[in-house]
Amino acid sequence: LMGSTFITNICTAATLSILFMKPTIETLIFIITSIIILVFAYKYSDILFESKTFSMNKNEIELKYIFLLLTILIFFATLGGGQALLPVFILGALLSKQFTHTNKNDMLTRLQTVSFTIFTPIFFIVGGTKVSIPIIISTIGIFLLIFVVRQVGKFIGVYTIVKKSLSKHHMYITMIMSTGLTFGLVAALYGLNNHIIPQHIYSILAGVLVLSAILPSFIGDKFYAPSFEELLHRLKNRGTESKESIHRRLKQALDEIEHIEEYGVLLVNDSVEGTAFVIDALFHPSLKNASGMNERELKIAREIQEGIIKYLSDEEGE
Repeated sequence: LMGSTFITNICTAATLSILFMKPTIETLIFIITSIIILVFAYKYSDILFESKTFSMNKNEIELKYIFLLLTILIFFATLGGGQALLPVFILGALLSKQFTHTNKNDMLTRLQTVSFTIFTPIFFIVGGTKVSIPIIISTIGIFLLIFVVRQVGKFIGVYTIVKKSLSKHHMYITMIMSTGLTFGLVAALYGLNNHIIPQHIYSILAGVLVLSAILPSFIGDKFYAPSFEELLHRLKNRGTESKESIHRRLKQALDEIEHIEEYGVLLVNDSVEGTAFVIDALFHPSLKNASGMNERELKIAREIQEGIIKYLSDEEGE
């Protein structure tokens, strides 16, 4: 999913740059600088990330190095009248090895924390200040038309592909892939700031993007979360469990749920690969004292508990 999103965003960024960027000497400087930085990052980042001399526990020099590269790219992109999206995407791909394999001192988590608590909220606040709610209300017809056409087109396109290739989770994947808030808002802001689109058009597009991100995510989280029905379906479809064995396992699960709040971490096994990744991460030294669970996980567990109680009660009644 991330790979397909990555390719889509890179192609979109490249197309926007080609169609709407006005070539100047500053544009050429931006392109040359981006190439130099990307080559430098690819060839020499290992020296810093794998060095035993530098430690993020002391001065977080790895994070400062990444933000320095980003700042340089953004500066020259602004100078050239463009966006740093394309080189930043490529930079992320080039540094993926350092993040996934080296990841010294849990660098990836630290970078995500800084990004999601500082930069991402600022970006959305800036984007939101340029939206006019009265304009959206006055053009509600065209607003809804764009929203419906966009969602139906993305839904059909994604569903057609994942129905065959990823059939087990096809509906949930379709819902999630029907969003597109962040990059869409970046592109809309680029158009507004460079006078390609007026503010009333930006307001409509931004409103559509926000709604298209909230609605599928809400539906996906609401109707495709792990449930008792899914648990029972898995047990019965194995073909290895007798009725008595299923009852015994459900009673064991019920007993474990009764003590759920005594555990430090709660894992919802809605994806084998994702759950395995989280379990592996929990053994990382930086997470040895990890604890806590969110309301969504507790709610799922309680709903499963209610389902088990009802099922066992009905079975005993028969």
